[in-house]
Amino acid sequence: MFEPEKMKSKGLKLERMANRLSNAIEKANHNYEIEFEAANKYL
Repeated sequence: MFEPEKMKSKGLKLERMANRLSNAIEKANHNYEIEFEAANKYL
């Protein structure tokens, strides 16, 4: 037998961990720099 409340709590904890990992991956995917010398005249 298992306790539904305990399983719900574990499920929510795993969901939060998965969301944090997903957010970290998404942030890393959007963090990039490209060197482009001609851009200096526009900045």
